[in-house]
Parts: sequence; C-alpha cells; structure tokens
Amino acid sequence: MPTKNTPAQKKTAARAKAPAKTTKTTKKEIVTQIDPVTVLQRLEEPKRTTNGAHKIDLSKGKHDGRLHKEWCSRPNDQRYLDFPSLFEAVKNRRKHAIQDLVEVNKIEVENNRMNFRVEGMEKPLRLTNFAMGQIKSMIGLSSGGTQLLETIPEELAAKVVQHKIKEIKGGEAKLTVYDYPEEDFSELGSFHTPTYYTIWDEDICEVIADILHQDPRWKVPGQIDWTTMEHNPYEEVTKESTTLYASDRDMATFFCQDADPVEAGKTARGLPDLYFRGFYVSNSLMTSAVISTFWLRGVCQNRNLWGCEGFQEVRCKHTKKGLERFRKEALDQMYHMRKADNNDGALQFAELLDKARNKRLASNHEDAMNVLKKALFSKRESHLLITNYEKEEAQPFPISAYDFSTATTAYAKRTPYQDKRTQIEEKGKVFLECAA
Repeated sequence: MPTKNTPAQKKTAARAKAPAKTTKTTKKEIVTQIDPVTVLQRLEEPKRTTNGAHKIDLSKGKHDGRLHKEWCSRPNDQRYLDFPSLFEAVKNRRKHAIQDLVEVNKIEVENNRMNFRVEGMEKPLRLTNFAMGQIKSMIGLSSGGTQLLETIPEELAAKVVQHKIKEIKGGEAKLTVYDYPEEDFSELGSFHTPTYYTIWDEDICEVIADILHQDPRWKVPGQIDWTTMEHNPYEEVTKESTTLYASDRDMATFFCQDADPVEAGKTARGLPDLYFRGFYVSNSLMTSAVISTFWLRGVCQNRNLWGCEGFQEVRCKHTKKGLERFRKEALDQMYHMRKADNNDGALQFAELLDKARNKRLASNHEDAMNVLKKALFSKRESHLLITNYEKEEAQPFPISAYDFSTATTAYAKRTPYQDKRTQIEEKGKVFLECAA
C-alpha cells in the first residue's frame, strides 16, 4: 500500500513545484557587485581614441583666459578661418594706409559729425571711434568734457575740439589715413604723437608666417569634450571656433600642436600626462606687440586655455627698433620650444616643474620675504608680489620654487612698463633654475 504523505512533506513538495520568486536587488547591493578590476580597466582607457582625441588631466597647470576675451568680443567680420585669409586682409589694409606727419594748424574740424579736413588732402577724413578716443586723450578731454561736447550744438563742439587740437604740444601729429578709391572720403584710423612708430599687423603676420613655415604642425586648436575629458584636435574650424582675429587697429592669433601631443610623466591615476605646444601673438596700435609661448593640455569650446605650463612672454612697444626686437625674440622663443620637440625634451621640462613644486623655499611670510630679498626684489616689490599671489592663488604666501616662479610671472604681467617687466622676469628665472 502506498504511504500517505505527512502534512510537512506535502508542504515541501508544494514549494518545489512553485515557480521561483524574483528577488529585488537594492542600490547598495548593485554597488557591491561591481568588479573593481572592471572599473580600473574602464578608467585606464587608451590615451588615443578612434576619432583622434586623447585623454587629458586638467588638475595640473593653470587656466588662461586671454583668448576667451578675444572670442567673446570679436564680430564675424573680424574672424578668419585660416591664416592666409587673415594675412591677405591685413596686407590689403596696409596697402591703403597712408601715414603722415601733419601740422595741427592745417587740420580743420568740420561741424558735421566732426569730420576733419587736412590741407593737402583731397578727401575729408571720417574719424573712427578709435581715432576719436585718441584725439580726446591727446587734447586732455576728460569724461566730463566728452559728455559736455555731446550736449552742446555741433558747431560749438567742433570749435572746442579745433581750439584744443591747435594747442597740442609741438604743433604736429602723426595721422594714419586709410584711402579707398571707391569711397568719397578717407578714414582716419589713428592720431598719434610725432615720435610714434607703427608696427603694422602685416609685419607681425610675416613673423608668424615664418614660424608656420618652419613647422607645418601648427594649427587652430580643436576642443575639449567635457563628458569624456578628451581633447579632440580634429574639430572643424568655423567662425565660432576660430582663433584668428584681426580688425582695423589690432590682431590676435593662437596656434597649437594639439594633433601631436607629447607624454611628460604620469597623472595621479598613473595615466599618461599629455600636453602640447601653443603660442599666442597679438598686436595693437595702442599698446604693443606680444608673443607668448607655453605648453597646455586643452582648449575648450569657449576658447579658454587649460592646463598651461611654462609661460614665456615678450612685449615690444611700437618704437623704431620694436619690430626688429619682436622678430628676434619670437624666433628665439620658438627655437627653444623646438629643442623640446620630442618626448625626452617634454619629460625633462615636466621633471623640472615637478622638482620646482617639491622644492620648499619658505615656511612662513617672513621666509618668503627673505627669499625674494635674496633674488634682489625690493621690500615694496616683495610685498606687492606676495599680496598679488595671495589674491590669485588663495594662499597666504608662496612656498615652493614653482610658487615663487608663478608669483613672479603674475606680478610681471601687472607691470605696465616693459623695461621693468623684463627685469622682474629675469629675476624670476632663478626660482626654476634653483630646482634644476
């Protein structure tokens, strides 16, 4: 006879026949189930991706926003997609430029919108806003006087400006006039003192052309993809993304070699630390010609420069020998940059910076003042340098050799006089040299 199942046995058999219940996994359990080796493999992706982009680490270096300011302020007609187009534009502008020394007694200010008539010139001169600003500065017209001119009748305003111009010291002014045959007027581009010497944008572009000719890898930069932390050098150059700018009174360009980054050491996670060369050139009729060379790790869509290291900058005023000095200094800087044209050179540079970061020179404010004193900075200069460093770095005083070098560079940039700025930069070189 078959045996009867007990109630306990029946319950066990029913459980066996029932379908298995699905269990819910909590978020906490999901986290604990992730294999750490898999996570590490994802982080250690190849330095180059299939689209030519490369991983970057922006925890090192500094941010520089000068190119971003150009990007924000330039209208479309001042943006160029390639260097030959910009070069042709500034050459064409120079071709129509006439620079002449004029006796101020021969300048007549017309009532209508303050156009000028100059004895010996066929066409009237229409003032640009830039030239008008220079004239107001030369005749000593304050902001209050400018506002007054805007409220009084045009005829009276013209007489005031005419009277002030005739009082200009020396009785002469150097005018830059742009004459286009198809126009019935000429354009007054600038109004300077007789001793002013112009470094033309065309002259600066000739220097840039020499640099580009020596190394065809220089190009307009790509941009950072913040979602993947990669820099892609092969983004299309558009009016929005270009870094080539020129107007009737100034120009600014930035080139880099982001398609050819070099590895200089490792990041904190052990990945390759990649950066590339870059140089920035600008010229203005009001200030000076500038070239800056440096290394950087990426350029964002808004044309901010990230992870910058090793800044070297030269400023040349518009003087008779200014262009000659600019050409020499620019080519000299590019020569030194080419010396590090391989991984070994870049690695040596990175090692020098790491040594400078690790070399402690000061433990307190008094130590920092003594370090600067030994570097031949005056007490006033040392105080200003440390104060400026505290504002920029949110640190009470520089500690390492790298900190002192950075503080010196930042202080030099704030110095308006070129000779003084050069002296400060020369003194600052000792801090990196002591770490070598």
